[in-house]
Amino acid sequence: FGSSHDEQPLDFHVCCILQLYSANRMSRLTCISCCCWAAVLPLACASFLTETDDASMMQMQAEVRHVAKAPTFAVLLTTYNTEDREAMYMARLQWWLKKTKLPIFVVDSAGRGFSPSLSTIRSFKQLKFNQANVLGHHVGSTEGELLSMQRAWEAFQDDWSKFDYVVKVTGKYVLPDLQSEMKKVNKGNSFIIENYSDHSDIGYLRWVNTEFLGFNAAHMGDLLLKLAENEGGVLEDKLGQILRTHEYSSYQLSSMMLPSKYWTKRGIGDILTAVLQTSAV
Repeated sequence: FGSSHDEQPLDFHVCCILQLYSANRMSRLTCISCCCWAAVLPLACASFLTETDDASMMQMQAEVRHVAKAPTFAVLLTTYNTEDREAMYMARLQWWLKKTKLPIFVVDSAGRGFSPSLSTIRSFKQLKFNQANVLGHHVGSTEGELLSMQRAWEAFQDDWSKFDYVVKVTGKYVLPDLQSEMKKVNKGNSFIIENYSDHSDIGYLRWVNTEFLGFNAAHMGDLLLKLAENEGGVLEDKLGQILRTHEYSSYQLSSMMLPSKYWTKRGIGDILTAVLQTSAV
């Protein structure tokens, strides 16, 4: 394909696609030429793709679209790292650092933090503060978690501005399938949510579990404020009320199994074997 010296209209763009079919082969020839200014030579780009059949070509095109749409995201681990929980949290944090290459951020609302020696595995960022200094010593889980996420947003918002989403994961969990599940998500949602509920009997989106919760990174500060100001009781109720207004788009991920080595009791006393399962209370 040689470049043409003919003068083209301003911002001229031509896309010509030629598809040639035979019994068992399909060839696709794509030629794109464009010129933004008459005084600048057009640019030309050509690619020749050959596949053995229509099905393989369609599969390849689907994979290309899939890769193109995959969002970027960081993981925020929320912890309350008291001495009796430290070993549990350390094992989970080590898993995230060793088994994934995701950007990891940690917030510890007990004010103790985690050993800097963990950075020898790979780098991560952490924030520690004592929630008792803000909320007192008798703190509900919702108030504590919302405060942790708000403090993390204030500390890390510049880092998170380069991502599409920030996924909060309660620090006692590891999610081997999170990265593959997030590849299914389109960009632009307000929330990434769990698919099932501990209280599915009370109605759709009446109670949205929050073992993990994804936020649109560009709007996370506003979304956290909306959650905090909602009149619902616990975080799961607040989130459900907001989603039922249909003002905020969301995407529900599929069920993700938790490795048995990392099973642990929740605050209500049961043990989840999968995030997003409906568990008995």
